[in-house]
Amino acid sequence: MRALLLSAMSMLARAAGVSYAARLLRRAVASALLLTGAALVLGMIVACLIVSLWIYVLPRVGPAGAPLVVAACLLPLAVGLLLGARQLSKSPRERQARARPALGGPASAEAGGAGMAALASVAVASFMAGLLRDPR
Repeated sequence: MRALLLSAMSMLARAAGVSYAARLLRRAVASALLLTGAALVLGMIVACLIVSLWIYVLPRVGPAGAPLVVAACLLPLAVGLLLGARQLSKSPRERQARARPALGGPASAEAGGAGMAALASVAVASFMAGLLRDPR
């Protein structure tokens, strides 16, 4: 009798595990589909932004300058994506081995990174403002 109960409990545990795995797989597939849809929508949004920028700068810089302005706006985005992909492709050990401490320690490294990000944002914004400035 005891063996029969243990066998039944074992079968229930296996069934629950299979059920859990199936639910987990369904959630993973649904998440992947939703993320793919979100990526497609985000791509369409970026395309609309590029077209609107092109239309906006075309009268100001002419037909030869509009593609240059759009390319100049997309270049930092592409570089950032490439650097992010490069960083993700490294193993955690490799990232840790290549990390170089700043002269003042970890706190100054974090502050320096934030300062450089702010400086880059200001530089890009002032560059775009200069390009889009009304010549009058």
